[in-house]
Amino acid sequence: MLKIGAFAQQAAVSVKTLRIYGRAGVFRPAYVDMRLGYRHYETDQLALLRVLRLLRELGGSVADLWVWVELQNESADRVALLLSLRDRLQCQLSRDRERIRVIDQWIRDTASVSQSFRQTVPVIRSVPSVPALTIRDRVRAANPTVYNMFYAAERAVARQKARAAQRPFLLLHDGAYRNRNADV
Repeated sequence: MLKIGAFAQQAAVSVKTLRIYGRAGVFRPAYVDMRLGYRHYETDQLALLRVLRLLRELGGSVADLWVWVELQNESADRVALLLSLRDRLQCQLSRDRERIRVIDQWIRDTASVSQSFRQTVPVIRSVPSVPALTIRDRVRAANPTVYNMFYAAERAVARQKARAAQRPFLLLHDGAYRNRNADV
């Protein structure tokens, strides 16, 4: 029999881990001195603790460890538990691969934007003045109101026979242009 400290050292785990496993009912000491509260373990318990630690390192939860201990050795239920753990790891791997794909795309997009900014040197030039009709309003909902504003501007330009050579355009001052009270 080994006291908790000596057993923890042999098992290469912390005393805290043994206490947590004991409270969870996953790995109990072979003997507890009720008078002093000392926990004692047998050396044959090392093999089970190593299996439990391996399950934990492979992603098993404390609940999985509890189930493992409750199941009989070499039972089909233990195989089912391992298959369930494998399925969870496979799902996590798929989610992680998707996250990596998104990050890689983000890196490429950021790098290409950075490159284009580095390659572009600002040039100051003068632009000939162009007559413009502007309408600015705060709108509750962007979709129908913005289209109505654009068509109203088109009608006003047509009435004045002031069609510009350039194509018409619309400026949305609200970045998301879907917020309530958008500045258009």
